[in-house]
Amino acid sequence: MRYKQGDLVVFNYSGTNQVGLVTNVRTKKGVSTYDIRSEKGSCHLMVPVNNSKADIWINSKLTQIWTNTGGDNNMWIDRKYGHTIANYSPELELDEFHFEKNNDFVFKTVGPRSY
Repeated sequence: MRYKQGDLVVFNYSGTNQVGLVTNVRTKKGVSTYDIRSEKGSCHLMVPVNNSKADIWINSKLTQIWTNTGGDNNMWIDRKYGHTIANYSPELELDEFHFEKNNDFVFKTVGPRSY
């Protein structure tokens, strides 16, 4: 199963199932991993699909069942602001502080670095 940026997926995290938003797709040698922002607000990098040996993995069967039965939440990607940080109530008026601008969670260096 392949997902694209903006898809909602069900993933397993420490034995519990959670819903998240795919914010970035990383492909290397034909194998794709996904960056996910969970409904609770945490971010997970390079999450594999159907690899139950991993601590965090996308469950494609549960994702398909969840989406086919009308599963939805209030997370999305906006071209100007980036992606929503968490699953906010639809009644809440969102502004730029409710969004994360870097969909791959890699941020530019601010100020000098000392090594």
